[in-house]
Amino acid sequence: MAEGNIIKVRGVEVDPPEEVVKGLEEFKPKEEILSAEEWVDKWERHAKAAKEDYKKGVRRPKREPIKAAAAANDKYKQRLMEALEEDRWLKKMQKLNFEDWALGILLTGEGRYADGITKRRIRAEGAYKELRDLVNLLFKTIQQMPEETPEQRAAKMLAARQGMLIIGSYRKGVLTLEEARSKIEKLKGMTVTVSVPGR
Repeated sequence: MAEGNIIKVRGVEVDPPEEVVKGLEEFKPKEEILSAEEWVDKWERHAKAAKEDYKKGVRRPKREPIKAAAAANDKYKQRLMEALEEDRWLKKMQKLNFEDWALGILLTGEGRYADGITKRRIRAEGAYKELRDLVNLLFKTIQQMPEETPEQRAAKMLAARQGMLIIGSYRKGVLTLEEARSKIEKLKGMTVTVSVPGR
């Protein structure tokens, strides 16, 4: 930083307040995603802040929810059959224990929307901790991929999409943690062919 806190912003010399200078000096890119605690804090704040929007949405739905649900019956049956074939329910139950079940029953009670968010924080934080390693691995894998050519940029976007599908499969119990990690790590080598006019 120049003497007297004089810095150039778009070619113009300015003398910013001390707190701005301090903020610039302390700034550095984050190498990892939010911690599980920070992630859940953010989720809880946003969920509570959305309480009024939630109530307004119930009062003024964009479409009739019961009819919409009935119209989606075929999709519901398809997803239900997939869940049954993949034993998703069984795999989720195998991850739980009696304490998890009892805690959910005891904490839920008759709380309102915002109260329910707070009571579910313990379970939400546990779930985020399980996912954080996978999300962070995907984040770092994508960051390491080259992006000089259209093909490389397309591969990077496709890898991000594929990585989220892998994480989704882990959440559903279709993949183990190690299987999901292995699949994400292999995304580094993903390549695609892009057709660019004039090339």
